[in-house]
Amino acid sequence: MMVSVRKVTGLVAAVALAAVVVAGCDGDNNPGDGHTHSWGNWSVTTPATCDAPGLEIRYCALDNSHTETKTIAQLPGSSCAAVSTFTDSRDGQTYRAVTIGTQTWMAENLNYDAGDGSVCYDSLASNCDTYGRLYNWATVMGFESKCNSSTCANQVQNPHQGKCPAGWHVPSDAEWTTLTGFVGGLTAGTKLKSTSGWNNRDDGGSGNGTDEFGFSALPGGAGTGGLVIGDFGFAGNLGYWLSATEDDTSSAWNRNMSYNNNIVPMFRHGKILLQSVRCVRDSAAPQ
Repeated sequence: MMVSVRKVTGLVAAVALAAVVVAGCDGDNNPGDGHTHSWGNWSVTTPATCDAPGLEIRYCALDNSHTETKTIAQLPGSSCAAVSTFTDSRDGQTYRAVTIGTQTWMAENLNYDAGDGSVCYDSLASNCDTYGRLYNWATVMGFESKCNSSTCANQVQNPHQGKCPAGWHVPSDAEWTTLTGFVGGLTAGTKLKSTSGWNNRDDGGSGNGTDEFGFSALPGGAGTGGLVIGDFGFAGNLGYWLSATEDDTSSAWNRNMSYNNNIVPMFRHGKILLQSVRCVRDSAAPQ
């Protein structure tokens, strides 16, 4: 009889222990509930895409009726951008290109040596490798240097190739406006700036962007004087990009981005200022 009692007592204890273990996965999201958890590995049920987040699931190793799910972050825009490459037949330079809305932009700055008026930041070739070259307006437009101080609007074509590769052109002010409007207006800077390479903001936060469209804007700074060797500044903090659109005899419209804010303001700068250039693919150019 005593043996029977011990057997029953042992059986009850075993069942009770099993109940605790099986219930262990139940309530896994309640820390401190005293349960012992034994979950299986996570497996993907719905992969994340460029348009929507995904989903993962895992099952209790002792009881498949208990499950947990978690969301997989939607793929970042930079990895979903329609990025391609092309080669400039003039010098063999290969560039990345990205389609944003109805436009296809170079995803890096122009780095074609156009002679006087096109230079590397601080006159260092390594900066050309990182930021591309800096150009004054007349040089990148393919005009005589006098166009930096006199109007040459009657020579500007639509589109205007200038020193961009064949099938590409220097963007107009209107084309810049189309780009910034498509990617988010006042927050366009954050979405167009690269995810690294920008100095921290004045408040200590990151000056980098999210690069949601693969545009990968870098802070290449600017140079003064329109000379082969001039004064340079702002690399790491600011990027300046020329447009083909004149303002008056000595200035043209441009865009810039800053380490310290999210916007892409339009400014009038002297044509002689050395700035970066992003080319846009002609609408009739082969893809």
